[in-house]
Amino acid sequence: YALIDGALVAREWAVDPADLSELRGFALAASGDDLFLHGVDGLGNIHQLSKMGDAFVRGPVLLSAFDGWSSAENPTVLYFQEHTVVVVETGGALEGKVRGPQTTGSWVALEGLLEVSAGMHHPSLIVQGGVYQLHAARSRGARTEIALLASDRLLGWRNITDRALEGSGTSRA
Repeated sequence: YALIDGALVAREWAVDPADLSELRGFALAASGDDLFLHGVDGLGNIHQLSKMGDAFVRGPVLLSAFDGWSSAENPTVLYFQEHTVVVVETGGALEGKVRGPQTTGSWVALEGLLEVSAGMHHPSLIVQGGVYQLHAARSRGARTEIALLASDRLLGWRNITDRALEGSGTSRA
């Protein structure tokens, strides 16, 4: 979908199948007027495809597995205040990295995220009211609930699920 003259309109964009080869867990992100599609390969590298006209074209690796983690699934990418934030599933929890002016252009781990995200998967990161909000699914037996983690400056995360979004649904295949 695209916002055109204040209305949400269904849009289709072309992607060369060769650009998608070996990628999975896609996520769409915006930075200003630019759109990006992100996917992860079998090595844990996060790839970025940039929107060029009516198509997405594969560009360089956004985050190499060597800079981040050895296994990664379902990336979410956020561009906010000249920073790039990446959160992925890694072995039953969530891990993240940030890069921007305050990190002198280097990827730096998101502190405290791994400790509060056990059992979480399929992350989605947004900013609302200046607060980073990380929504993720969390499985507990046959139940799946939505978990909500929050961080003011990416320097620590708190689980606010009980106060915000307690889920009651069941997992479905």
